[in-house]
Amino acid sequence: LGMVRQWQSLFQEQVYSETDISGKLDFGHLAQAFGLKSFYAEDAAGLEHALTESSKFEGSTLTVLSLSQDAAVFPIVPPGKGLEAAIEGHIK
Repeated sequence: LGMVRQWQSLFQEQVYSETDISGKLDFGHLAQAFGLKSFYAEDAAGLEHALTESSKFEGSTLTVLSLSQDAAVFPIVPPGKGLEAAIEGHIK
């Protein structure tokens, strides 16, 4: 959904549809309900720590990384364009 939101921001004049990812669903608790160990991170340092800790467990784990709903992924190719038109950078 985050990448769809980015697409809407860049190419659809910030008309957002069904991309509000600020809900209160706690994926860590959901994972625990299915018997998985979960870890949380809010930044790069926390992610490194969470992944290190999760690697100590045998079996499946879930690591939840909190991101801004406006976090972007680059490069991105505009609609109807080729790779030579890829956008590299960031939006605010």
